[in-house]
Order: sequence, then structure tokens, then C-alpha cells
Amino acid sequence: MNAGNRKVALGCLTVIVAIVAAILITVLWIVPSLRKSYSIEDVSIRAAVRADGGLVVSERFSYDFNGSYTRVYRDIPYVPGPGQAVTVTGVTGPDGPLKRLPSGWTPASGAPPVTSREAT
Repeated sequence: MNAGNRKVALGCLTVIVAIVAAILITVLWIVPSLRKSYSIEDVSIRAAVRADGGLVVSERFSYDFNGSYTRVYRDIPYVPGPGQAVTVTGVTGPDGPLKRLPSGWTPASGAPPVTSREAT
């Protein structure tokens, strides 16, 4: 084998090793996330319309988690109109009442800030 052929063979081997390494890294990154899952095992919603037209809602969601999670996010696709507001008076989890979200919002502060998100 001459020097030119050795360089080509070495180059091909380098590319093959790089591709195998990329595949291995991708699989190692994806596999743990495939073991994570959660489901909603039970939902209970109680709602009542007050005499002034306000709506009082109490919801209870029971989740079953497989894997390590730090929080649950639930989007309520509602944007209040003029003169309307959504006020969250409390959130309770397995460790007791929620004190503060990472955003700084607390149940005592009332309605969380309305955010607009576009579908991706």
C-alpha cells in the first residue's frame, strides 16, 4: 500500500469513527429521555357560578411520574377580556402548598402574568 492509499484509508477510518461516535452520543442522549413518562391518573373538576356571574373552579389532577421531574406545567388556553381576570388562589402538591414559582409568582399575588406563546 503506498502513502497515498494509506492517507485515503486513514481519512475514511476517521470519518467512520466520527459517524459512530455521533450515533453513540445521540443514542446515549435519547435513551434516558425515553424512560421518562407521566400520565394523569385522575381528574376532578368542580365549578360553580356565583350570583355575580363569577366562576369558582376547583381542580384536582393526580399524576403518575416515571423518571425524574422537577415540575409540571399546565397551560390554560384562556385570555381574559376587558374587565375579566383569572385569579389563582392556591396550588397544592405532594409537599404541601406551593409557595413560589421559579418566575417569582405566588398564589397570594392573584392572577399569574398573561403570556402570549405562538404554536411551534
